[in-house]
Amino acid sequence: MVFARTLIEAGSGVEEDAKAATGVGAVSAHFQRAFDASNLKNDERLVISVRGADGEVIYINGREIGRLNMPAGPVDEKTLALAPLDERRSQLFTRVPVPPDAVKTGAKNLIEVDVHSAKADAWKPSFALALQTLPADQPLAPPSAEAKRVLEMFLKTSYIATGIAIPDGYFDGGRHMRLDAQEAATSQREILVVDRGHDTELAKDLEFVRTLRNLPPLDRARQIALYVDKIMSPPGGNALLKPVMDELEHEYANKPLRIGDVCDQFHAGVCRHRSLLFKVLADEAGLKTALVRGTYMHLHAGGGGPHAWNEIQLDDGRRFLVDTTLHPKDPFPEITTPQVTSVEISKRYVREGGAPFYTASR
Repeated sequence: MVFARTLIEAGSGVEEDAKAATGVGAVSAHFQRAFDASNLKNDERLVISVRGADGEVIYINGREIGRLNMPAGPVDEKTLALAPLDERRSQLFTRVPVPPDAVKTGAKNLIEVDVHSAKADAWKPSFALALQTLPADQPLAPPSAEAKRVLEMFLKTSYIATGIAIPDGYFDGGRHMRLDAQEAATSQREILVVDRGHDTELAKDLEFVRTLRNLPPLDRARQIALYVDKIMSPPGGNALLKPVMDELEHEYANKPLRIGDVCDQFHAGVCRHRSLLFKVLADEAGLKTALVRGTYMHLHAGGGGPHAWNEIQLDDGRRFLVDTTLHPKDPFPEITTPQVTSVEISKRYVREGGAPFYTASR
């Protein structure tokens, strides 16, 4: 299970974190920082996250462990990165796992990063780096009876109704997740876990939404939707979601990942992360909330794709659809009855296979 400790967090300007190379044609800067690995636990691993520069070459104790957007072969202060990063891509963290045998336990270690530009002119090096610890991969614990009941409900019906809370120990590896006879889960992507007792990032989120309980229900839901969108939108905007999710799925395929650690480790989330988090937070804030999994249809472009969203129900019986992924800032469309449900909603938000979730009068 993921729970990160940050050993190094350094940021932005070369004047703080790196020494710029000098001389004719120099297009690089050199960052270095010592860190102590004496308190690493058994099988605890390290990961480096970097962003901001066109290219980087990363070393631990003089050994190269990764290079990003750099040519092969020898590198010096005049070596150009392969291509310039646009403003959005420069805000995307890239993760580089540290080989266990590169680190000296019980001794000081040195991390070094050569930061390179793709252009020889207007060179102003700047980057950010974090070195974090992650525990060894651990098997997913079998669900409690209550967690198993809820997760099997969602697998079977793609719906968790209002009044049914997400219990600790609940996990979700997607609509294609399978449980074997020993209740072990398998999935082609990460397996999201709700664990309030150990998820420090989720604890912060829960603490925030408790401050909203005195707001009117729709205002409460609006604040939670905006909050989820804020913490699950990567720096640089949602255009960067795909590369972030590709990295997440590659690193954590068929592995447990706490819902709070999605933000802490990857600074982003798509519909499966957002809708689950909204459900957990909205329930904590006293809202009647449902979690829904289905298909979102692209009416003008044709076709559709897997999607997840939420519903909230007010005390007067009115129901509203909440989509924190595609429409986080838009008014919540009402879905109480066919008479108030729009035709567009009924056509866009459908079940897997195309059957309607909602009907609208015409």
